[in-house]
Amino acid sequence: MSVFEKTVKDLQGLYPDLKLDESGKSASKPVTTALDLVLYEEKTPAEWEAVDKKTKAATLVKDVTGVPKLIILEFVSVFNEFKEEAVKKASIENLKEGGFDISDEPVKAPEEAENKAEEVIQEPLSDAEKLEILEAIMNGEIEPVRTPAKRERQVQKMPAVIPSDMRSKQIQELTIQDIKDYICPTATEQEAFMFLKLCQARNLNPFLNEAYLIKYGDKTTMTVGKEAFMRRAEAHPQFDGFEAGIIIQKPDGELERREGTFMLKNETLVGGWAKIYRKDRRQPFVSEVALHEYDLKKALWIQKPATMIRKVAIVQGKREAFPSEFGGMYDKAEVDTGMIDAEYMEVEA
Repeated sequence: MSVFEKTVKDLQGLYPDLKLDESGKSASKPVTTALDLVLYEEKTPAEWEAVDKKTKAATLVKDVTGVPKLIILEFVSVFNEFKEEAVKKASIENLKEGGFDISDEPVKAPEEAENKAEEVIQEPLSDAEKLEILEAIMNGEIEPVRTPAKRERQVQKMPAVIPSDMRSKQIQELTIQDIKDYICPTATEQEAFMFLKLCQARNLNPFLNEAYLIKYGDKTTMTVGKEAFMRRAEAHPQFDGFEAGIIIQKPDGELERREGTFMLKNETLVGGWAKIYRKDRRQPFVSEVALHEYDLKKALWIQKPATMIRKVAIVQGKREAFPSEFGGMYDKAEVDTGMIDAEYMEVEA
């Protein structure tokens, strides 16, 4: 497996929509609703292509401008980190296959030398300087400089690779026109403005699937992705975990609260439940929601009703447990049926 193919496969855990070509020499990833980014093993990031989904017209990445440029820059930064890790692993594998003894000390020695070099770093870079460096890396003008000691983290935590200042900068620079061009072309000026203020007030980045502006005919809804609920809850100092599952009705009418989403085809699903724990509370917050209030018999509600109703219970429970963090924020599964809130109660652990 080539370094490029290994990098793409590793990135699929962070970007599920990243697809590797059958040849293993190229891959594609949606950038916006209108553009796909095409990656090539034999080309530098500057020579990758942004392809229009409708016209199939291709533009070199170095010529892309506006919001797509920022999204691509962030992706290239993450891609380079994963690629460097793949190169290191490949080098170690080659040494092992050659009969060399790979111990901890030879690996740590260069890291210690690099760490000492890092001590001479002067003042932090400004946002403008960081953007210039990202563009230079993407254009192949300079090689990315990494700090090994800071890269010891698991794949599932890799969203933190995107610099927080870059993320905040992208949110603050979001405009009404960006929303109408890339997020919801049918939105009115007023709807785009309201969505913009929601994203800025709640620090949500719509280009990272943290917020959605959805329009059905004349009805417009603003929703928050489940990932935003999970990330924000985990960052709260009082969050102490959660339990969640589904409610099954047995043939005799008795209700069974089951953890997770496993159920047999002949079982009757009637709802979902969640318990949200806070360190400063003696009892958990309990949310129970009825399936018939949310199931519209379409899309994912047909394919994965247990998963969907469990998700509704989780986000509603977190909104009740952390009102200052999640007040006014709704998941798409909730607003499809008019944003019906669950009944809440506190129970003894």
